Amino acid sequence: MNRVALIIAGSGNNKDEDKAIIYHIGNYINFLSSNAGGAWEKEEIEYFNKPTLEQINYETNKVKTTYTLIILIGHGAIQDGKHVFQLNEKEIIKTGQIYTSSKKHLIILESCRSKIENILTIDLEDKIPKFERGGIVRAPITRELSKELFFNSLRNCVENDIVCFACKESETANNFYFTNSLLQTCMNWHLDPGPHLQTLGINELMRHLNLEVNELSLIQIGVPQSPTISGFANFPFCVSKF
Repeated sequence: MNRVALIIAGSGNNKDEDKAIIYHIGNYINFLSSNAGGAWEKEEIEYFNKPTLEQINYETNKVKTTYTLIILIGHGAIQDGKHVFQLNEKEIIKTGQIYTSSKKHLIILESCRSKIENILTIDLEDKIPKFERGGIVRAPITRELSKELFFNSLRNCVENDIVCFACKESETANNFYFTNSLLQTCMNWHLDPGPHLQTLGINELMRHLNLEVNELSLIQIGVPQSPTISGFANFPFCVSKF
């Protein structure tokens, strides 16, 4: 069983948006590369900055893996009932065009539409948690075991295409609330001493984010934002620390 992550930075409307997109792309890469994200290796992650559709088609045609994770960050919209994404300054594509021969796909769409003045930060530092409740203090798992847990969980998932949207069709995605909440929730779960040799699946994660992101958006800017998921396979996205 093998895997590949295709991480695509789309075109922003200005330099601030471009900077914010690149910042959050970096957070995804750092997370995936860590034990928390399943210990992806450099050769398993491919990053594209405002690529052409020709480039993307060339790269996706080369993919011969069991599992493909596709992350797109940039501007998007709904057109004729289908999600479209601004790949670069000249090309807007349907996200359904970015598929590989893999039988298992997880697509994460962070389609930001607001002007970014300040880049929101998250804490991805892998800190040893305090064991205030006492009990058994476990040693952190190794990188090899993190991979093993990820692949064991993936192996038990049915073949399916999962798409995670930052918001519902009638809403806009703002200020990277979705990406920030997704990565911070994963790190918090990873650092919790409760889960032992476990993975956090995308279904459980999205159920949590549907509530958390909506509440955050209502408090911060007064508009709803409800992340949604299409598909049913519970692909792993985070691995426990212990």
